[in-house]
Amino acid sequence: MEHTSLTSLMVVVAIAFLVPILLHKLKLQTLPVVVAEIVAGLIIGKSGFDLVREDPILELLSLLGFIYLMFLSGVEIDFTFFTRGKKRDSSTGRANINPFIVAVLIFVVILGLSYGLSVTLVNMGLADDAYLMTIIIATISLGVVVPVLKEKKLLGTALGQTLLLITVISDFVTMILLAVYISWMSGSIAKMLLLLLFF
Repeated sequence: MEHTSLTSLMVVVAIAFLVPILLHKLKLQTLPVVVAEIVAGLIIGKSGFDLVREDPILELLSLLGFIYLMFLSGVEIDFTFFTRGKKRDSSTGRANINPFIVAVLIFVVILGLSYGLSVTLVNMGLADDAYLMTIIIATISLGVVVPVLKEKKLLGTALGQTLLLITVISDFVTMILLAVYISWMSGSIAKMLLLLLFF
């Protein structure tokens, strides 16, 4: 068991280390590193050559990596962007729009489009539950967006902060909606109300 765990760990570490080097050598700068890492994971995982087995060490590293990524995402959000009102930009004379309001409006549009697509999938017989499909489609992964923004050096810009806010709002809201959905389906209304009260 230890040999298998060590082998899987070494394969994952080696691939994760080599992918950015290969991208740099092949001059594939338009492809984000995180996307290449995901593709490499698909190739060596269950969908591909099945070189990596599930084991406690990889599960622990996966959990720590996820927690660290969520922490970094919180650190990268610049809350001074929230407080910006409609002040005039001295160079252009136009009013600056609050990125938080823009992010919320864009997420509402994403949620609406997701619901429309979900209803279409249900009507076509490709999905059973429009609510669950809406949650799945509307979810945006911080694990992909944050590394891409960091790699492209956009986190310090208004566009980068707005994209980060859209992602955070999407992750947070869809997480709450999924918890409400699970509580509703399990018939635990009291737990659902407590959950809503907590948030």
